[in-house]
Amino acid sequence: ARRRVLAPIAGTVGEVAALRAGAFVHPGDLIASIVPHGELKVIAAFPSAVAGRLRAGQRGRLRLDAFPWIERGTVGVVVESVATEARGGLLRVELALQPGSSAALPLQHGLVGTAVVDVERVSPATLVLRAAGQLGRAERPGDP
Repeated sequence: ARRRVLAPIAGTVGEVAALRAGAFVHPGDLIASIVPHGELKVIAAFPSAVAGRLRAGQRGRLRLDAFPWIERGTVGVVVESVATEARGGLLRVELALQPGSSAALPLQHGLVGTAVVDVERVSPATLVLRAAGQLGRAERPGDP
């Protein structure tokens, strides 16, 4: 029983530690990663500065590094959950794939990409007014 290795879940072996025959393994050491069967999940790390702006239900898109998005397109995603506390200056965000948005891309575990989430939609005029307001503030004496 002490030489038996058990996985906590069923799935496919995703990664195995490089161990030599006779190597000593302590209880709790990570020797393999199991990828559970089921729907793919997108896990993203956003800077903690976006805390309060990201919420469940917001839509976005995923650009995969392995497939040029200009040629192959992007994958539609929806924010499922946002961590309440940052770790290492980053917030963990779980995104769900939108059905049918990834037909041209062979999705699989381990792909790397960039997630973009729409947090606000404004008109170009609003952007210009915001920029003008910030310019006006910076020109006032005594302002940093």
